[in-house]
Amino acid sequence: MKLYRRGPVHKGDVFPLDHFYWAKAKRLDTGPIEKTMAIYRGEKRTPLKGELYLSGCDGYVTAYQAPNDLSSSYMIAEQIIVVISEVARRIK
Repeated sequence: MKLYRRGPVHKGDVFPLDHFYWAKAKRLDTGPIEKTMAIYRGEKRTPLKGELYLSGCDGYVTAYQAPNDLSSSYMIAEQIIVVISEVARRIK
């Protein structure tokens, strides 16, 4: 799994959601952050209303939610929650 992959899109790559569908980041008491993202599952077809699909140019692929049944083929994505751990340390 790679976040924000540049180049060809592969099954298992994770991408950000369009800003209209971003869930607010939720900081857990222990420090990690939860983000809603999209993972590509390897399927390419016409998205149905409400499904997530990937679109964009090389290096700027973003997930969008289909407002209705679309007529063009896109890479279908699935919504996931990614927990990002923050590790900070002062180096002298």
